[in-house]
Amino acid sequence: MSAIGEKISDYTGKVTSVTLTEAGSIMNAEGEAGPFGTYLYTATFGPAVGPAEETGPLTGRVQDFRPDGSVVPQVVTGVWRKSGHRQWEVKAINMAADGKCLFFVEVWDLATRSLSGTIYALD
Repeated sequence: MSAIGEKISDYTGKVTSVTLTEAGSIMNAEGEAGPFGTYLYTATFGPAVGPAEETGPLTGRVQDFRPDGSVVPQVVTGVWRKSGHRQWEVKAINMAADGKCLFFVEVWDLATRSLSGTIYALD
């Protein structure tokens, strides 16, 4: 039995704002996510942990505006890590108000203020 299910969709987005706080970097993004429609996303990249300071906690909120007209909020919990020059990779679980749990892997490119990722079913 696999914990991660089938790939559902790829997605892209753009970072619309960044706020630096003692709790971490708060980034807002928006984009398109295939069958999930248009999304708004607020992610808090918590302070780095460990001696290398290359990984840390991530929390967030997502609001999907689905093609059928429904609006579905989600709660995000995961981790980030440095993955390249001015890039952070995120691996997280989304728990949606419609009862679905999803796993996603995404890359935030801080230089271009963009993100891209892949959504998987979480069995």
